[in-house]
Amino acid sequence: MSSASSPRRTEGVARYALLIVIALVACGAGVIFWLLKSRADADEPAAVVVAAAGPIIRAGADTDELLQHARQAMAEQRLLAPAGNNAFELYLAVLKREPGNRVAQDALREIFFCSPPRLPNRPSIRAMTPSRSGKSPC
Repeated sequence: MSSASSPRRTEGVARYALLIVIALVACGAGVIFWLLKSRADADEPAAVVVAAAGPIIRAGADTDELLQHARQAMAEQRLLAPAGNNAFELYLAVLKREPGNRVAQDALREIFFCSPPRLPNRPSIRAMTPSRSGKSPC
């Protein structure tokens, strides 16, 4: 009896082992597919649109309008951000149109105080501050 049941038993074990191997291969393939798909999704840029704060400035705006928007950006503390709609870029656009515009030059000096760093044989920043005459050290 043991010799007759042994081949059946071996066939049953082989069938279960084969089913287990097939299930493991299918699970492994599923995991590999999922990992590849998640990497492909991570490589694509997100479809998020970030809107700039503040008013949209039309392309044909004149110098006075650009100065007005730049002053508004200064008042709203949008000095360097968001890109494309900040005081720095607006004043630079004014200077691109009118290189000698004093309002834009003074405003940029106000945004970036242009004193050099203190070196041992140079005067201190306090000595370089504007005098009562109102002239800028820059």
